[in-house]
Amino acid sequence: MLRSPAIKVSGATLHLPVAAGAGATLAAELLAQPFNIDAFVALLKSEPALLAWGALQLDGESAAIEEIAVHLPELIRRSPQPWTAVAQGENAVAWQAFRRQGKKFGGNIAGLVAHLRSSAKSLAESKSDLKRGAKTADDVAIGLARVLNSLRTVQARLNDASSGPQPNTIATEPSQLESAKQQALYHFAYGLSHEINNPLANISLRAQSLQADESHPEKRRKLAVIQAQANRAYEMIASLMLYARPPALKIGAISLDSMLEALRQEWQRAAHEQGTQIELELITGTYVQGDEIQLRHAFRSLLQNALEAVQSGGRVVISAKAAGDQVVVSLWDSGPGISAEHLPHIFDPYFSGREAGRGLGLGLSQCWRIVQLHGGRIEVQPENSGAAIVVYLPLSAVPE
Repeated sequence: MLRSPAIKVSGATLHLPVAAGAGATLAAELLAQPFNIDAFVALLKSEPALLAWGALQLDGESAAIEEIAVHLPELIRRSPQPWTAVAQGENAVAWQAFRRQGKKFGGNIAGLVAHLRSSAKSLAESKSDLKRGAKTADDVAIGLARVLNSLRTVQARLNDASSGPQPNTIATEPSQLESAKQQALYHFAYGLSHEINNPLANISLRAQSLQADESHPEKRRKLAVIQAQANRAYEMIASLMLYARPPALKIGAISLDSMLEALRQEWQRAAHEQGTQIELELITGTYVQGDEIQLRHAFRSLLQNALEAVQSGGRVVISAKAAGDQVVVSLWDSGPGISAEHLPHIFDPYFSGREAGRGLGLGLSQCWRIVQLHGGRIEVQPENSGAAIVVYLPLSAVPE
């Protein structure tokens, strides 16, 4: 479980208890772009301690739940005390009574805060119950507390950076911000892997076992769906870990034309089914320096993204050329393009550009991460129609 930053309530200092599941949702929403007020409202309605904490931090007991949702990221950022993990002794009778009664208030913030004030004394006294609980908090709560505290740091730095250039500002600040964001993502993925991977494995194994003993076709199909969705959730967590902590690179000379031709063949059937043509414009004998497995993963994601953007018909053109000591690889698609408001966020984790026909997830952010690790860069170039994502990688000599 999580313990929120301290807050004064009726003369008592309280750390309101927040369920680990709510903490995971909160961390995910703080990492998401763009801001989704509906998700924050739903979260506050389901977690009375977080709603009461936000209301009191905002000094607005008469505020609407939507107003608290809008200000919640800023309230977390400016909190002087950090989030912490608490042991299961948090299941003290007083806290459980507050949580049960608090959920009945829904969006009635004034009633919820009044209930908290009337319960403050008993809640403060229940601290002794907390101390008599488990000696150590679980890894999930610890991981989520680290995520929220890392996000507080990132948001504070971003807020400082947005106020304009400061004297003696160092040029490495963007990389420092990126490092903090990656660290927050790692802790978030770490917490999720401990909390979710074991139940997912049980769900998948039980569905697989039931499917083996089931003869009814429709029931077998439904069990297969359960297993597939459990595996999909597991892959999402693994993808998050890949973004936050990628494996060490195994550098070597890679035949670019062979790798891209293999990817074209891999996606040819999917392209044919949607009536899309994949074209290659390559310079034979071009090699890049890098990790073939990771670069193949990056270009696979870019090609998949291009096909999803086109959706039906149209073209995807993959071109590569040498430019000095670099290789420039461009993937252009004839899809709807990328709007100006989406461009700054296109490589953000879990940014949704579905309005532009593009997917939701970690695909493009993983590509950015992999290219960065290879000493290259990736960018979106404006086009009269469609969109082009361009990758710059170090050129390699032809191996003997």
